[in-house]
Amino acid sequence: MTDTSRMLKLEALAEAWKAAKASENEFTEKRRSIEDEIIAVMGFPETTEGTRRAGDLKVTYKLTKKVDIDELNRIVTENDLPREVYTSCFRWNAEVSRRGFASTHESITSKLEGAIVTKPARPSVTIDSKEEE
Repeated sequence: MTDTSRMLKLEALAEAWKAAKASENEFTEKRRSIEDEIIAVMGFPETTEGTRRAGDLKVTYKLTKKVDIDELNRIVTENDLPREVYTSCFRWNAEVSRRGFASTHESITSKLEGAIVTKPARPSVTIDSKEEE
């Protein structure tokens, strides 16, 4: 494949990708609007967890819960709670802080490297639209 034919192919693929992405966004917006109407008609309160069914329709409500770590630390300290509550009542999802890792001395990070599993993520495709004036 020549450089010219490769560029033409990539330009065609970029246009196809843009069209597919626009359709995807349109259909997602439409689907969510319909879902909102279904939820409104079923009248399920947003402050409750559970499932409601109507014919083939099923609406499941869940509440998300996040931990305010500073507040948790304050409560544990002020109430002299056992440290075990951190692991018995909460799950901790460790993530690498790139900024923190970069600012930590190499003598420490070199030891921590063994605990980090690195694998390739799915490549992200974006198209920067050239704004024509």
